Amino acid sequence: MKHKVLNLHRYTDELYGYSSDLPEYRVIMRKLYVDYRDSNGNIVKNVLLECPKSPLERDRYKSLIELRIYTGLLYLPLHLDDLMVEEFGRDLCVIIDGMYDNEYDFVAFRLVVEKSMIEEMYEQIAHVFEIV
Repeated sequence: MKHKVLNLHRYTDELYGYSSDLPEYRVIMRKLYVDYRDSNGNIVKNVLLECPKSPLERDRYKSLIELRIYTGLLYLPLHLDDLMVEEFGRDLCVIIDGMYDNEYDFVAFRLVVEKSMIEEMYEQIAHVFEIV
């Protein structure tokens, strides 16, 4: 009986995402797209911004754009489209400006989760649960 209860508990933990081999959440690194004004005053749109060159800034940048998605089946987002693009507030624009030493005249920022990134997460979960 104890064995059955432990197995049931383990299965429930895995189902809801609390397991050593399946963490409660997965971190997806969102892509940071920007619009900026070039030297001629023209706006260049949808440019993928690379990580800052400084290792210290790179770490800050990564934590800024990570997205934690709960992988327990109850917590999988029902409306993934809501996660696909997130507009920045003005305070984050100031942070990004500082990280790039005001090298660019940024106009807008978007954090983007591409469909392939979400599909990859689902494939990893399916692999853990051996879902074909």
